[in-house]
Amino acid sequence: MIISTGTVAILITIARLVFNQFFSLQKAMRSDDWVTLLALGTHISLIVILIAGATAHGLGRDIWTVPIRSLSTFGIYVYTLELLYRVEVTLLRIAIVLFYLSVFRGKTVRRLLWATLMFIMAFGFVTVAITVFQCTPISSSWTRYLGVPAHYCMNKLAASVAVNVILIFEDLWMISIPLFQVRIIKMRWTKKAGVIIMFLTGVLATAILIIRLHLVVNYRYTSNPTWGLAIMIFWALLEASVGLICISLPCLRLILKRVWPHAFGRKKTSNDQVRGDCEQIEHKRPEDPAIRNQSSSSIDWCHGAASPPAEPTAGGGLSNDEKAGVSANKTNPIETPI
Repeated sequence: MIISTGTVAILITIARLVFNQFFSLQKAMRSDDWVTLLALGTHISLIVILIAGATAHGLGRDIWTVPIRSLSTFGIYVYTLELLYRVEVTLLRIAIVLFYLSVFRGKTVRRLLWATLMFIMAFGFVTVAITVFQCTPISSSWTRYLGVPAHYCMNKLAASVAVNVILIFEDLWMISIPLFQVRIIKMRWTKKAGVIIMFLTGVLATAILIIRLHLVVNYRYTSNPTWGLAIMIFWALLEASVGLICISLPCLRLILKRVWPHAFGRKKTSNDQVRGDCEQIEHKRPEDPAIRNQSSSSIDWCHGAASPPAEPTAGGGLSNDEKAGVSANKTNPIETPI
């Protein structure tokens, strides 16, 4: 399941990055895309090390069936997996907040998001530092599986519980901010449904984190680390895969809309044409005073006037023959391609 979920997450993320770089309107990756690219590289490294490293050296097997010479190597791979996991979950949260900053424009919510981003970066640095220096000397983090005593090792259970509890509150906070914004922002129900599905995927990642916290608490009762760590690493990788999918869901909708426009898009209505005309009028102010006056009346209509602007009268300096031509055109209007 880890391999299949991880593969799906990798493919969706690659599709998202390729689409943003080559097929989106801006044809360039944004800041959240670059952070997601780093998270993708970390995720691929996690899966490769899990399969070719930790599993090949005893992960998921009874410790009594693992050769002694493999236990130290097993410890190195587990140490690396834990470090990469901490880096990836931090990168995923940074990418989500950067995506929110590109969507929400309110001053208050942006201040909250910037504060959230600073906290995530600081806390991520702390968690990585705790993982690296959990034992002194550092090599004791993997030689302890051989029974070699360490000079000092922190209370791993207390540290893991504290870190995971804070991560759960981080997730709940990041889910609550956009949900509140979606409630007050005017958008079609289909877009709201897509946003809510994305947030529900984030809730799933949080639920997985809660399950893993329960396993961390129970791990202290095991005397078989090669077997007991397997289930925790499984849930950690599943959480990372779901998080990677979650941050790519908004772009996935755009990809599907480009591939199947009739299924995921919508037909252009007369209201869309009026809205487009209004946007062009508001952003294009001619220099000619007569045309400027006409544009002003059009803007008033766009902003809620009772009726559309009147057509210009066929006078204003025209000769009698020209006036007659205008009258004829009104009687038999010429069809234009616009």
